[in-house]
Amino acid sequence: MAYTKAQGKAVNKYIAKNYDQIIIRIPKGHREIYKAYAEKQGLSLNALIVKLLDENMAIDDFELSEEELNYGIGSPEE
Repeated sequence: MAYTKAQGKAVNKYIAKNYDQIIIRIPKGHREIYKAYAEKQGLSLNALIVKLLDENMAIDDFELSEEELNYGIGSPEE
């Protein structure tokens, strides 16, 4: 099913409003290796990265305060 320009614009607006983006740099050729591993786990590469980060944070008992969740780590003036 083809998407209209309006639908694409709406999706992009939703993503921008509800998600942050990060860029990670990995050695050439590793993206396909990581992607294959994620697919073997039944996940997208993005979902795998988020899952692994969440699991490691849980292992380390890492929690943010309400202020840090609202403003990011550190105060808004930084």
